[in-house]
Amino acid sequence: MTDMLAALLMLGALHPCAASSSYLCGIIARPLDPTGGITATIRIHFEFLPHADHRARSAGVIVANEGGPGYGTTGSRDAYRELFRPL
Repeated sequence: MTDMLAALLMLGALHPCAASSSYLCGIIARPLDPTGGITATIRIHFEFLPHADHRARSAGVIVANEGGPGYGTTGSRDAYRELFRPL
């Protein structure tokens, strides 16, 4: 586990997801309107799968997003995990 990941867990920014012990869950608060016309924020849920092979350095990060408002990508996480497993 990286120092950054350990710090996020300690701060409560990430926590084990209820549906899977492999994934960590978190929320990012973002402006509803990035131009500032509306001052409200929206909370965006995400799931994070840490790098599995701790003996090797991670090659980077993949962010899967199926797009479209109201359509969650987390329901397809197992398909993405299988798709990107070789990486």
